[in-house]
Amino acid sequence: MRILSFSLVFSLMIAPAMAGSWGGTIAARSAYTDFHIYYDDRDDASSAGVQATFQDIAITGTYSFGRNAISVQIAESSDPDFDNFWGGSGNWAANGDACTPATCPQSAERSEFNLTYTRQYQNGWSAYTGFYSGSVSWKEVQGRAYRGASGNNAEVPNICESNGNSVETTTNFENQNFGLFVGGAYSKAFTDRLYGTARLALVLNGEADVSENFRCAGGVAPNIGDTGTLFEGEATSIGLSLYYSLNQRSGINFAFDSKDFSYDDGTDYWSGGKARTEESLEVMSLGYVFNF
Repeated sequence: MRILSFSLVFSLMIAPAMAGSWGGTIAARSAYTDFHIYYDDRDDASSAGVQATFQDIAITGTYSFGRNAISVQIAESSDPDFDNFWGGSGNWAANGDACTPATCPQSAERSEFNLTYTRQYQNGWSAYTGFYSGSVSWKEVQGRAYRGASGNNAEVPNICESNGNSVETTTNFENQNFGLFVGGAYSKAFTDRLYGTARLALVLNGEADVSENFRCAGGVAPNIGDTGTLFEGEATSIGLSLYYSLNQRSGINFAFDSKDFSYDDGTDYWSGGKARTEESLEVMSLGYVFNF
């Protein structure tokens, strides 16, 4: 997985580094995700997407040497609080009405991985670069799933049908992001224990792989196989954090990060037209930072 997160809490960015030392952070986080894939060339200009708030625990391990540090972060969560979701055009509940979170059961997951190198400079400045991999996925269960087929799929009006009647369809979406990022940070000491940090980062030549697959109830084989398309684009991230030092080896960190992703050059499987994705992510975290 694989979506970019710049919420790594680096002890190097907020306190003097300890040469050749190990440390880390355990942080409780709340991540609000708003993801959409847009089908620009469809007649109805439809979209698919999800809005949900995920709760997770992010674990970061850090090795610092001199003014340098290497950090690895992992996080994973499921069962979010949904605000809304869209399954594209033609997803319907069993009663024939358009799907809502209440009438079409759904679930979602988020996960992320970050590998980061950080270099501290004078007067509170630091720079960092690394690799990320992240994903958000969700599953919808519809009473029926009719697609207003066009373009290269004019012969597939129903994904699941038996004897001419459509049956329950499970649709799985997944958005996987990966790429390299660079960023900078500025830290300032307010007191001998309280530090503040501001961060700005960019994703360089990021890619997103959005896939969609279908499963039918009652052993019915779907009329369409897995679909997917690759997007390319950029992302930005800004973040603010406050660190309170408990002692020389530990502290408490509160952070807020806002991230925006924009990817295009995708292909709409159903119409053969263009597709693009937009995603925003807001993460609040409270972490315990420690050094050995």
